Amino acid sequence: MISVLHVIGPHLDRAAEWPLRCLLRRADANVAHSVAVTDPRAERMLRVRLKSERPLLVLDGAAQRWLWRLPAPALVNPRLVRYMHRCGADVIHVWSLDDLPLPAIVDSGPCLLTLLSPSDDRTARRLRAMSLQSVFVQTGTQSARRALAERGVDPRRVAVVRGPVDFREINEARSAGVRERLIARGDGPVILTSGPATRAGGQFSAAWAVAMLRQFHERIRLLVPFGGPEAERIRRFLAAHGLGSMLTTPRSEWGWPQLVAAADVMVEPAERECASAPLAWAMAAGVPIVGTAIRSVAELIASGHNGLLCRDARPRTIASTILRLLDDSDLRRNVADTARGQAYEVFGARAFTDNMRRVYENLAAGRPIDEGVHDTAMA
Repeated sequence: MISVLHVIGPHLDRAAEWPLRCLLRRADANVAHSVAVTDPRAERMLRVRLKSERPLLVLDGAAQRWLWRLPAPALVNPRLVRYMHRCGADVIHVWSLDDLPLPAIVDSGPCLLTLLSPSDDRTARRLRAMSLQSVFVQTGTQSARRALAERGVDPRRVAVVRGPVDFREINEARSAGVRERLIARGDGPVILTSGPATRAGGQFSAAWAVAMLRQFHERIRLLVPFGGPEAERIRRFLAAHGLGSMLTTPRSEWGWPQLVAAADVMVEPAERECASAPLAWAMAAGVPIVGTAIRSVAELIASGHNGLLCRDARPRTIASTILRLLDDSDLRRNVADTARGQAYEVFGARAFTDNMRRVYENLAAGRPIDEGVHDTAMA
């Protein structure tokens, strides 16, 4: 049996919530999971958002310190090190780059980092500065793996495992009337963007595009979840044009199952590489997708087959593509049905847990991280 210690802090990516929850809640006779929380704030997130009942080791935040003179910022917690040795962890699984312990200090076996957000220069520098003899990466797209390789991270230390979705939770959200609770005036089309909103994420362009569509669909609504540095800019822009009531910014407790259950169209307007979780949930919910033709979107969406792709993220281009979907019910139904069928194959929970078990076994045995790991989107 493989013993895995999950290290979770307050920086957990929203895209990683369901994969983590899936691993902790699904029984696997070959893997024993333990959990250490490096900040008391993360405990509430586990209890509320992940609905985890698993016993947790909650580490005192005062015991942590950041060592900035080392090659990279490193989380050092004596209680964490002792707990790693006590539970006999074969693999340490860290769920945020900012919570990654220094391998040279931990020295308790291979360390796996789940990295689902887009890879940037800062991320690559942090990984290169760490001991690459100990740190491995699990990511959710081939484009993220390629981006890391382009920035100097050895691709042989990276495995692509597509994150899971929960079809039952989507159906429960629809049955519970989530759309009516999120959208007070719900008789118009509801457009959902990815989130949190950032400049590179393109949510501002999506908001501008939806504002254009008001002349065709007067009661259209826009959902921009999880806040973000661009959310306030979007709010001010719409309010300045008398369209403030068009925008809804769901609170943090709403997750992707609830958001896609409330949407008619999912827009991924990113100008740079993005996480695939919003697309996965929209596909599973049968919500037609409009996305920009960047690599991380195009590896899942084939335009006209299971969604529509835009040449660029200009508001006029996004607006015309959304309008094409809204005005063509046959196209909307066909791409949604195709995407939903593919989601069962690509984002199933069983395939995810099987692939993660192989990753853990490979790391514990010193084999290549991706040996026997199958990218379900490439099958």
